[in-house]
Amino acid sequence: AIQVAQRSGIRLEIFMPILNRYYPPGQGGRPRKLNKIPPRPEEGASRAPASTRRNVAFVQEAGFSGDPGVINIIRQAARQNGLDPEAVLAVALAEGGLSYGAIGDNGDSHGPFQLNRRGALGSRTPAWANSPAGLRWAIRKMAEVGARGLRGAAAIEAIVRLFERPRDPKSEIQRAYGYYQQLLAALGTREV
Repeated sequence: AIQVAQRSGIRLEIFMPILNRYYPPGQGGRPRKLNKIPPRPEEGASRAPASTRRNVAFVQEAGFSGDPGVINIIRQAARQNGLDPEAVLAVALAEGGLSYGAIGDNGDSHGPFQLNRRGALGSRTPAWANSPAGLRWAIRKMAEVGARGLRGAAAIEAIVRLFERPRDPKSEIQRAYGYYQQLLAALGTREV
């Protein structure tokens, strides 16, 4: 497992806690059944750059919590790929949340965007889905499948239907759009 982490470039401090939660030592390689790994404590939040603190503050004002690093990576990568940052945050909220460690679909989906073993995650490790590289890759793919340049409801619908592809896209789109409206209200803006 350590060799896999080293080859993938994922830092061991990210990889090992997730691996040990999902495949606990002494279990013979059988996965533990968990719905969600608790989020990491927001250590050092006061030492974070001002831009990160603003990102976290507006998310908290909207009534949500999350890892400042995850929020910052999502917003930066969304802008770099021509996506609506708040739409991408809203989809993450509807999927796995704004912290590393979410596990869903009976252990098959991982991370803030719930990358599935039978889909976007493929043969990659759950730790990769919970890494900055995994977040950036997912956001780049969202842009590539057709969400680039879209805003608001159109962006959310494109991301959910073309990238996430959940079993019930309609309810996920509605849930994400509700989160999107809360995020915009906290920013003091309206959908364009």
